[in-house]
Amino acid sequence: MALAVMLCNAFISAGLPSFTGSYADWAKTLIYLCEMTFTIALTVGSVKGAQSLTSRALGL
Repeated sequence: MALAVMLCNAFISAGLPSFTGSYADWAKTLIYLCEMTFTIALTVGSVKGAQSLTSRALGL
């Protein structure tokens, strides 16, 4: 679970990709929101998966 949170933090703190330099501000905002949504969904899915595996392993 900690690894998933650290991975999410690394993606978010990396900022926008370099190819967005010539894009309009609204396009940069849209790309950033999509990136944030994907990263958060990936993190939540990873944490829930890890929680499920841990509870099965411990018999909870």
